[in-house]
Amino acid sequence: MRARRFLFVILAVLAVSGPGTAFADNVLRFHSEPNDPIGLGGEVTYTNRDGVFALTPTIYPNAIQVSFYTEGAGHWWTLTMMPADGAPLKLGQYADAQPSPFQSPGHPGLTFYGDGRLCFASGRFEVLDLTYDRAGNIASFAANWEQRCRGVTAALRGQMRYNSTQP
Repeated sequence: MRARRFLFVILAVLAVSGPGTAFADNVLRFHSEPNDPIGLGGEVTYTNRDGVFALTPTIYPNAIQVSFYTEGAGHWWTLTMMPADGAPLKLGQYADAQPSPFQSPGHPGLTFYGDGRLCFASGRFEVLDLTYDRAGNIASFAANWEQRCRGVTAALRGQMRYNSTQP
């Protein structure tokens, strides 16, 4: 009986969505310039076919943290973004970001790290998509960012899409 209901739901979604409807996907992309200690000068794209994307809890008000893990944790990456001074995160650009959660008052927070590499970085980010469900949980999120580790001129630029149709 459960299998029939599940199949019915899938068929109903397909019938309502019709051809050409964009389905949300999860994507992490980043390009690291040579000498960047986080991305090691590489370019990477992960989708939900490569691993698991998850919103991970944070104790900081209005911070968003999205993590990606491949099977067996061969690769893992985490992006944390926080507005300045605990304000709600909204669509738009955030300049002069400092390492979250250690940013100075008046500065947004940004940290992207993974595969065992972390640095104190500064940078900027833009929130392109942010929606919530009726319970107040994040339903979709999309952001682009740029960070530079302290003392390094090389940049790491990335995109995170979580249940978002943003390109």
